[in-house]
Amino acid sequence: GFSEKLTLALSAVTQEGRLTCLVNQEPAENSPLKLEVEFPMSPLGGGERTNLPDFAHTPIKGHAVFRNVPLDGWAALFGDTSKWPLKGSTLDGAATVDGTPAIPQLTGNLTLAADSLMLPGGETLGKLTLPIICQGTKTESDAGTAFYRGTPVRLTAATDLTAKPWSAKATLSGTNVPVPLPLGMVAHGDAALQITESGVGPGKITGTFTVSDVSGIPRLEVTPGFAPPCLPWTSWPATTVVAETNNQFTSLSIRIMTAGSTPRTGNFVSDVKEVTTDAGGLLLQGTAGHPVLTGRVMMGSWTVQLPAGTFLADSVALAWNDEGTLSLTSTAYGITRCGLVGIGIDGPAGDTAPWLAGTPGTDAAEILQALASGSGRKSSPPLAQQAARIREQLLFPLPAAEWITRRLGKNNFTALGFDGSPWIFNGEFLPAPPKQPPKP
Repeated sequence: GFSEKLTLALSAVTQEGRLTCLVNQEPAENSPLKLEVEFPMSPLGGGERTNLPDFAHTPIKGHAVFRNVPLDGWAALFGDTSKWPLKGSTLDGAATVDGTPAIPQLTGNLTLAADSLMLPGGETLGKLTLPIICQGTKTESDAGTAFYRGTPVRLTAATDLTAKPWSAKATLSGTNVPVPLPLGMVAHGDAALQITESGVGPGKITGTFTVSDVSGIPRLEVTPGFAPPCLPWTSWPATTVVAETNNQFTSLSIRIMTAGSTPRTGNFVSDVKEVTTDAGGLLLQGTAGHPVLTGRVMMGSWTVQLPAGTFLADSVALAWNDEGTLSLTSTAYGITRCGLVGIGIDGPAGDTAPWLAGTPGTDAAEILQALASGSGRKSSPPLAQQAARIREQLLFPLPAAEWITRRLGKNNFTALGFDGSPWIFNGEFLPAPPKQPPKP
């Protein structure tokens, strides 16, 4: 609302069939707002009364002067401020007014400023400044600036009230712009987005985002064990869904891609820090309220944490299907008391197909016990794992080879493994550890 009590001075003058209305915000000698609008009048009956004929299409003339006029309070006078996208907004400049109330024509220069602008999907722009050139029923702005997540971006905008239907277009561009991705990752890159609105249907956001760096790569923690009592792999969200409001129906079509191999922030100096997408990149579709990400990303070396220690995967593939469900494909290797061991993960959450592989002569139960009985906080008690290993070796003495240890059945509470082999894997993505400051 208004930051302080607002006093307006209203006056009206009729002369020669015309009505002139004046609005001033007090004090008049330094008024931040001054409006003057003139309407034609027509007689009613015998000429003793007058009326404004067909007000929406009545020709008007006027002049407006704005000196950093606060707009939030004025927006509250016309309805629900929750739909007003600007916060801490002001308008400065001057313009002449022509046309009709239905299709006004403005000529002049204005500057819109705001502390924040709400975007579809719940994101905001901060410290908005948008110079506006008014040219009749059209407006243009090609030198707007704002900040997105602390990074400066450039804005342009244009409106056309005479188009059928009316149209409004805006662009947002910038370099090293941060964009949140699933699993807590953050991409930085060059943004080139277009936002369109019209009098028909919801708005649209289209464009491209070329990734130059990815940070916040999550850690994958896997806890294998004998079943029961282990439970299936925990699921992860397909996309982040925000509360639905009117502008959340804005449709999305944003292409996210990498220019070749893209650096990423890793936890180990020896990591191959690169991220690549397929030729078509990732596609963010759906609506601002329910975005759906599809496509495939290949990442360089990645660490997988098991109770037995840290395993290293030379590559990881993350793929989102048409419904936005994430699948993971990776093979990680590490050293255990059984020697070199490989563990593979393939498939979507809740229906993964993990497998084990060890040196010739080792059996799967022995490998599994070595993986599950490390020093980590989620490792199973050695005695319980040993009893389960003996049972497994007696019932299903399987070699530690990929082709026989891979799951074929559905990963649920009743399915055990290949031909009923009783082992199962729990897994979850953990946030990347906070970045440590360099040592002096």
